[in-house]
Amino acid sequence: MRRRLSLTLTLALCAFLISCVGAARLPARDRGAWGAPIKKADLDLGFLESSSVSRGDVIARLSHIDSGWPDPKLFWGRWAESKWGYWWFVAAQGGGAGDAKRIWHAKNLLITFDDNGVIQSKQLIVNDRDLWRQLHNAIVHPPPLDSSEPEVITLDGKARSMTLTPMGLEIVAKKRRFLIAPDKIVRFSHAGSRNTYPMAYGATPNTTCHTLHFSEKTAVGKKVTFCDSNQHLFGVFQYLDRNASKTMQWE
Repeated sequence: MRRRLSLTLTLALCAFLISCVGAARLPARDRGAWGAPIKKADLDLGFLESSSVSRGDVIARLSHIDSGWPDPKLFWGRWAESKWGYWWFVAAQGGGAGDAKRIWHAKNLLITFDDNGVIQSKQLIVNDRDLWRQLHNAIVHPPPLDSSEPEVITLDGKARSMTLTPMGLEIVAKKRRFLIAPDKIVRFSHAGSRNTYPMAYGATPNTTCHTLHFSEKTAVGKKVTFCDSNQHLFGVFQYLDRNASKTMQWE
């Protein structure tokens, strides 16, 4: 009752002041890697304290947050958590407008395994920038990259595509094709805002966005942003490790 009374009084004040915005504490909600609601029981990590936990155990018990990362020595769990929401209201003559939405934050669990598939270490990461560095460092002996079937990645939802090929990055935009030599890629960065609110833009926690920066201006500019599922990100890391500038920065 107190919350409702407070919200009613706040909205009334907003109407008087023409417009305002605010934030409110909400009942906690969690969504798994593919956006489906999950329960707290699905995030019970207590069993990881045992030193005999196998990769099979992890995949079976944490399937709701499994990102599908294909490295047999690394499990990457990812989910979204929301405890707060925001709202806004604008008063106008003859009516008004407003909206309210939840604020989502991504969380990550990295678990490493030895050659026998037994757990070695676990790490909870809430900062995506740290996550990308950790994932990149983990690819020391990755499975072979099949260059005969290059990855196709959708770029930023703008009806264009990027294909990773032995010759370079083939980008299709505005009905034209551009080829960029891979050694012109000098920096990999995280696109930030789309993962701060992972349920926005029709995305899920298992969809992440990143930017490739070039050493010089190209036909598509000095950088290009792509968004895709995290399984494809593994192939991107492999490709960049083998073909991009040897002094490429990972951020």
